[in-house]
Amino acid sequence: MKRIFSLKRLSVLLAVLIVTLLCSGCEDLQEQQEEKIKEQISQAEELLEQQEYQDAQEILEQLLEEYPEDSRAYGLLSDLFLTQNDWKSARDILEQGIKSSETPGSLKEKQESLSKKIAEQESAAAVLQPAVTYWGSTYFWKYSSASVEAQGAAPEYPFRSDAENQLICRGEDGKEQVLYTGPGSGDVVIFQDRLYFSAGEQGMGCVPPEGGEVSFTPGASPVGCDLSSEVLLLATQQGETPLLETMGKDGNRAIIAEGTLLSFTDGLVYFQSPGEESGRRASLCSVKPDGSDETLLAQVMLYSGEGGVRQVQAIEDTVYFSHGRYRAGDGVFEEGSLFRVQADGSGFSRLFSISSPVFSIYLDGETPMLRYQANGGESRLTEIPMGSPSSVCLNLDSGTSSNSPMPCGPIGVPFTDGKGNLWLYPDRSGTPTQLLSSSEGYLSTGNLPADISQDGASWNTVSQPCISGGYLYFTAIESTYDHAGDTSGGAAGFRRVSSRAMRKSLSTGETELLYSY
Repeated sequence: MKRIFSLKRLSVLLAVLIVTLLCSGCEDLQEQQEEKIKEQISQAEELLEQQEYQDAQEILEQLLEEYPEDSRAYGLLSDLFLTQNDWKSARDILEQGIKSSETPGSLKEKQESLSKKIAEQESAAAVLQPAVTYWGSTYFWKYSSASVEAQGAAPEYPFRSDAENQLICRGEDGKEQVLYTGPGSGDVVIFQDRLYFSAGEQGMGCVPPEGGEVSFTPGASPVGCDLSSEVLLLATQQGETPLLETMGKDGNRAIIAEGTLLSFTDGLVYFQSPGEESGRRASLCSVKPDGSDETLLAQVMLYSGEGGVRQVQAIEDTVYFSHGRYRAGDGVFEEGSLFRVQADGSGFSRLFSISSPVFSIYLDGETPMLRYQANGGESRLTEIPMGSPSSVCLNLDSGTSSNSPMPCGPIGVPFTDGKGNLWLYPDRSGTPTQLLSSSEGYLSTGNLPADISQDGASWNTVSQPCISGGYLYFTAIESTYDHAGDTSGGAAGFRRVSSRAMRKSLSTGETELLYSY
């Protein structure tokens, strides 16, 4: 019995010894693995600092093959992809790491941070304007001289629909990639990771932001975007009737109204429907992006074919809009009025006469204020809204008004004050940002003399201004009066001398030339 007991005891002791040796070996192996991971992570971090991205990526990918349960390589590799603005790969590697890692907590935090950044990038690029910035790259048209009319009754030179231009992707390093060459001009927008643009008679163009195959939607052009309802707003035509359609992220389209777009803000589409009673009335309407709750807000008499609703702005349940016409020949705004109506179409009333269609509703603390231009005609001698260097401010609660040294202009759209300056009201705070000053010489000061007759008289204007990625993008146009080219019955004729596409840093104030045409 003692012998049997001794053998059993010896067996147990041997088993314990073997387990101890194995555990010791496991601990040694784990320590070796940890040292290897730390060493390679450190090497990858150094390579990242030196911008040796390819070498760093190879080290991290090798780590993931050997130790897929470790979270550190996933996190660092996602940082590497984001450094190169490759958010798709960063998102994919984080999703892979969360599934494979034993400790995915830090990866989930990175995923949440990346989701917020993706939403910020999508929101900034989902604005229809001449230049949009998306993950460090900026998208805009590079125009040829042949694509722009050479002369006009006013110093505005429309683009020819049949001329070829280049759609450009400009990286942070200044390198340019041509995404499309062909007919096209105007504003661009990025929606659901696709770049949309107007492509002349081909309709609406669409191309991946990184480049690739270009597709077209005939008879359509992009006119707005709403991320909250995830739709792109299109202008189309059915015979002589203008239509507004939406296109969802699945590509499906739906007609939501008959008319032309005026504003697409706060989840509502404001539009002007075709005139009624033999073209004598303009109807202001609103509709939700899904086509529901179409509301006739107001009908206003048209004094001529050039008359109509000019600007719309809503605050809470009240809609304000300007109405009038531009006089033939000199383009002076006349017969202008400002109106107010409730969002359900009730309470329609005319407030007063205005000399410019440009106005804004802003907040002084919690008090709603109306800023407008009371005196002096507004002339369309620029493609952008023309305000004034001062304004009248009406307290909408008390009805009292006062003069203000602040310029008059719309909210969210760059405008000129007629004195050579370019301004922007970025929000409803009522505080403007000066984008260009008269000392820079991009905009001529004052109104063009009505009796101008000297050939060669110069006139400078600004076209297509917009804010994107911390820069002001704009085109500086130099023109001269061309009496021989005057074919508009006595109105001034102009010839385009040059157009310079520029951008100005909002942080440093430095301006650079992108290209000339």
